[in-house]
Amino acid sequence: MILQVVCMMQLIVMAVKIVGVIITPLDLYLEEKRGMGMDDFVEHIYFKTDNELKDLLFNKIEEQECKLTTISYPKCTKKSRLDKELFESVFLNEIVCINIKNVIVGANYRDILKKYGITTEESEPLELPWGEWVNGTNVLIFHKDNYYLRIYNIDKKGQKHYVYANNIEIDNNAIKRLDEFLPIEKESIINNVKLSNIKKIEFVDKIFERFE
Repeated sequence: MILQVVCMMQLIVMAVKIVGVIITPLDLYLEEKRGMGMDDFVEHIYFKTDNELKDLLFNKIEEQECKLTTISYPKCTKKSRLDKELFESVFLNEIVCINIKNVIVGANYRDILKKYGITTEESEPLELPWGEWVNGTNVLIFHKDNYYLRIYNIDKKGQKHYVYANNIEIDNNAIKRLDEFLPIEKESIINNVKLSNIKKIEFVDKIFERFE
């Protein structure tokens, strides 16, 4: 268990070093707080289970921006453009995708479009196509024994970095071929992120981080 935590932290550090840091208003604000010696006012809370994260998020239901770190495991699926055997011949181990991006939670869709000057043909459905809102909030969705966090993307793609699960770098040529195998991701302002994929959420006054 401890080894898993160490490896995961190494993966995140590696991703930040290689991908670099995209400076956003939230980054600047957090940096300003740290420069003023206000780190002590930022509460760092660790959670182990999705239920613990769910309970923490219930206290953060007002609209606010945060930095979200997720870890997922891309796979060659039936929807992919090339077959699985070829995929496994190019990629020699399970792939980990570390994605860091700025998002908004607890928001109203139309307010987000207006506030950030976003123009889109995308519309938010009046009813969820699947799952149900948890306790009437517009933050969490429950579907088939899983909880999801409703987010609104400020930077749609964020900072993505791919590594192997055993902490070995993926060859650059293999990285370039990823798009050949993985389903095409549709860019969207609205996304639902499974809580089990969330590793860290950084608000202005609180940081929620998974400890396994």
